Amino acid sequence: MKKSNIHQLFKPDASDVFPKPPGGGDGGGTMEERIARLESDVEHIKTDISDIKTDIRDMRKEISDFRVDFTAELHKGINKMMAFTTTIVIASMAIMAAIFAYIVK
Repeated sequence: MKKSNIHQLFKPDASDVFPKPPGGGDGGGTMEERIARLESDVEHIKTDISDIKTDIRDMRKEISDFRVDFTAELHKGINKMMAFTTTIVIASMAIMAAIFAYIVK
């Protein structure tokens, strides 16, 4: 008989399909105790998710407030820069006019 070149990569047995929990044993306690622990853990997870949702809502509100405040301050700064630039341009034109008038005399 010819030897096959195909090797079986996965050989399922009970330990592969249903591995034992770390530390051995059967998972600790009866089915009811384990379900009670799971239910308790799920309640904690629900509480944590609820807290996270509340925190995210608060952060969204704070970010929105920051955007409004930042936009207002940005517009104030732009207005001040425009006023300063306009003043510089007008002052430069006045100086140039004075120099031109002095040269023409």
